[in-house]
Amino acid sequence: MLADGSQIEQFDRERLGTYTDAVPDSKLSISTKYGLDKWLINARATRFGRWTVKGTTENLDTDNQAKWIVNLEAGYQLENGLAFFAGANNIFNVYPKERLANSLGTNFYDTYSPYGFTGGSWYIRTSYAW
Repeated sequence: MLADGSQIEQFDRERLGTYTDAVPDSKLSISTKYGLDKWLINARATRFGRWTVKGTTENLDTDNQAKWIVNLEAGYQLENGLAFFAGANNIFNVYPKERLANSLGTNFYDTYSPYGFTGGSWYIRTSYAW
């Protein structure tokens, strides 16, 4: 409280919501790694529970349902220690719910998404072990 009796609102509805509601209510991760001769396969599935991004008013809230994100990688190990891999993160290209209010056609998705807002991605990589 200030000297004149007025109060300063330290955390508005949006900011307070980033601490209380913008985090999934649960998270479950399941992974497996399998090797056959020189082939390697790694699979991971993660379930993010419900989460809400609070807006300035209740009608601007964005409620996100629970989602599964699946990552998959396959590789081949050469005898000299060199290995090659190809994989994908978020192979089903899952996005969070679109925001109700975005400014000038930007920020279609909330940046608070626990699994990102850019969808799936593919990659190749190599490794060497000696």
